[in-house]
Parts: sequence; structure tokens; C-alpha cells
Amino acid sequence: MRVLASLVILGLDKCGVSRQKRLEAQRLLDESCLRMIEGQYLDISYERRLDISIADYLDMVARKTAALIGCATEMGALLSVDSQDNIEGFRNFGQSLGLAFQMRDDILGIW
Repeated sequence: MRVLASLVILGLDKCGVSRQKRLEAQRLLDESCLRMIEGQYLDISYERRLDISIADYLDMVARKTAALIGCATEMGALLSVDSQDNIEGFRNFGQSLGLAFQMRDDILGIW
């Protein structure tokens, strides 16, 4: 899916998306995938530990689903509008949605 996402970004020139926006979208995707991998590593490393703080947990979940959903909403805004305030708002919304989703998923996984 990651490769397909990059191919779609490359093809956005056919839709009239500027080179600058395509590069920014690719940067967002790359950075978000890296954060997601970091979060997954932390999640695995926390499985057998009992000393994980709330701050540790929140950092970990922010790097997983929150990073990916935040990327998706930010990229959608980036490709649709030029307002940095709107783009940031969509990123924040996606990150919050991702945090809520991941926390709920973790709770369901415990019980």
C-alpha cells in the first residue's frame, strides 16, 4: 500500500497538482511512515515492560495510527487548499482521531 501511495502521488501531475505540492505530499507520506514504524517498534518493546508511563504511551500511540490518519487528512487538505491554517487544522483533526482510535483499539485488546 505504501508503494501504491507513492505511485498515486507521482501521478498527481496528470490532475494538475503542482510539483511543489507533490513533493510536499511525498515528504508527508515518508515522514508519517517513519513515525509509524517508530511507534510500532515502541509498541513491541513495551509489551513485556511494566514501567511505561502515560507520557510514554501517548508518545507511542501518537507515532502509530495518529501519524497515519494525520498524514491522510493533512495531505487531503494540502492537495485541496492553499491555506496553511486549514491544512494544520485537518492535520490536528486527523491526529486526534488517530489517537482516539488507537486508544480505543488498545482498550479492546486488553479486555
